[in-house]
Amino acid sequence: MKKWIWIIVICCALVAVLCACGDKGNSGSNQEAQLAEFEGVSFAGQTLEYDGLQHELTVLGAPSDATVTYETNKGTLPGTYNARATVRKEGYRDLTLNAVLRIDMPSEESVVNAREAANESNEVAYDFSLNLAGSINIAGYSGTANANYDGKYRYNKTTGQVSFVRTTSGILLYDATEYIIDQDSNRIKVTQNDQGKIKSIGIALSDDEELTLINKPFAALVDALNANNLQNIRLAPSGSDYLFEADIRLSTNNALINKALNIIARQGTNLSMKDVSFTNPVSGLVLKFNLGADHKLNDFSLSAAVQFPVKGVDVALTLTYSQVGSTTAISLPRMSNVIINRGQIASEMSTINNAIYDLSQSEAYSLDLLARNEFDPGWNVRATVDKYTARMYKHTYELDDAQFTAFNHSYEFKTHHEEDGAETYKYTIGNIQDGSAHLVSRKGSNTITALGSVTAESQFNYLTGAFLFDADNVDCIQKETSGGVTVYTVYLKENA
Repeated sequence: MKKWIWIIVICCALVAVLCACGDKGNSGSNQEAQLAEFEGVSFAGQTLEYDGLQHELTVLGAPSDATVTYETNKGTLPGTYNARATVRKEGYRDLTLNAVLRIDMPSEESVVNAREAANESNEVAYDFSLNLAGSINIAGYSGTANANYDGKYRYNKTTGQVSFVRTTSGILLYDATEYIIDQDSNRIKVTQNDQGKIKSIGIALSDDEELTLINKPFAALVDALNANNLQNIRLAPSGSDYLFEADIRLSTNNALINKALNIIARQGTNLSMKDVSFTNPVSGLVLKFNLGADHKLNDFSLSAAVQFPVKGVDVALTLTYSQVGSTTAISLPRMSNVIINRGQIASEMSTINNAIYDLSQSEAYSLDLLARNEFDPGWNVRATVDKYTARMYKHTYELDDAQFTAFNHSYEFKTHHEEDGAETYKYTIGNIQDGSAHLVSRKGSNTITALGSVTAESQFNYLTGAFLFDADNVDCIQKETSGGVTVYTVYLKENA
C-alpha cells in the first residue's frame, strides 16, 4: 500500500514540475507577442550618375527616439552598394531593411558639359605638362631620352590679366624658365638663367606666338569633343592618377570626312606607314580624367606613341600631355624699376648716351668691360658663350709746355670652342711718348705692330660703341639706384 502511495506522490510532483515549466514558456511567448512593430518605416534604394559627391541611403519614418545603424549605405565612386539598416527601440521588435545604392559611370554628355563649364569660368587657372619619353640611338647617344615642358597658366577673363611660366628640361630640350607677365598695360616676356637671375626681358604682343602655348592643340582637342566622340567610359586601372578612362573616336558632321575617318578607325589603335608606326589619332587615343564635385573637367591626360628607325635603329617615344586645375599663385620674378614706356625709354637712353660722351671728353678715366656673346638658339639658359674682357685708361699730361694724351687699351678674347683654362688671345693697344700707337699681341710670343690713325678717341668709341643704342631698338630698361649709383640694364629688341 505504501508503495502505491509513493508512486502517486512522485507522479503528482512530476505533473507539478511540468505545469510550472509550461507557465514559464508561455510567459516568454507572451512578452514577445507584446513587442510593437514599426510602421511607416522605409529604406529606399537609389540609382544615380557619378557626380563626385558622396551619396547615402537613409531610413525614413523611424521614431525620433529610435536608434538606426547602417552598413554600406554611403558611396562616391561608381559601383553597387548593398546597404543594410537596423532600426531599434525599446518595446519594439528590431527591424532590418535592405536597399541598393547604385552609382553609374558619368555619361558622355556630363563629361562634355563638365569641360564646357571649365572653359566658361571667369578664372582660367591650370598647370600642364608635356612629356616626351622613350629610347633613342642617335649621334652616338644610346639610351633613354626625355623632354619635359611644364607650364602654369593663369588668366582672368574680366581684367585680361595673364600670368604664365614655363620650364623646359631633359635630354631633348634646353633647360629654361620663361615668364609672361602683364605689367602697366604691357605683356612682358622674362627669361631667367640657371641661377634664377633675369637673363632677358622683352615685350610680348597679345597675339604673340609665345601666348599660343604649346599645350593649346591638346586642350583644343578635348574642348572639341562631343558626346559621340567618347566611348566606353570606365574606371581607370588601380594605381592610376586618374579615376576614369574613355576611348576617343573622332567624327564629324561631314559624311565624306566621316567615311574616311571610319576607314582609318578600322585599322586599329596603331597605324603603320612604311617603317613608321604611331598611335591612330582617330581611334587610338584614350582620355584619362578626373571629375570633381565642382562638375568641371580640368584634370585630364592624353598620350600618343610613335616609333621609327634612324640608321636601322628603332626610336620609340611616347608623348603625354596632362593638365590639372590649380589655385596656387605663380611666383613671379622681381620686376621693380622696369621702364617700358617709350617716352621714358628715349629719355633714359639720352641720359646714358650723354654720360658716355661726357666721359670721353674727360682728361682722365679708367674703364673695364666684360662682353658676353651668347649663342642662344632659343630661350635656353645653357648657351655657348664668347667672352671679351677689356680695360682702357686715358691720361692727359703736359711735358715741356706741350700737352699729351696717353692711353692704353688692353683686351682679352676667348672663343666658345676653346677649352676652359686654355690660353686666350691677349692684346694691348697703346701709345708711347712720341704719340705713335702700337699693337702688342700676347699669345705664345709677343708681337709688336705699329698702328696708324689710332687715338684715344677712336679706341674709346670702339670700346663703348656697343652701348650707344637707338631707343627704337630697346624693348625695356631696368633702372636701379643704390648708394648714389645708378645701374642700367638695357634689353634690346630681338631684331636689333
